[in-house]
Amino acid sequence: MKKLYDQFCVVSNKTVRKNERLYKRFPGHSSVPGTMIKTKRGYFIDGHQVDAKSTDLWFNLVKAAKKK
Repeated sequence: MKKLYDQFCVVSNKTVRKNERLYKRFPGHSSVPGTMIKTKRGYFIDGHQVDAKSTDLWFNLVKAAKKK
């Protein structure tokens, strides 16, 4: 497993395809690195598939940044 931005664990070498059936982009924050995308095949940050722990971490960081 490799780390993305020294925070998020990349679980596979899958990338986001052009024509996904389900494609949802979540609003981020400028202080949190990466853009979260949800597809039918999982969650991706900047095109890299990440695990559930990294997904939760990203959402928590965005929530904390928006509260400031």
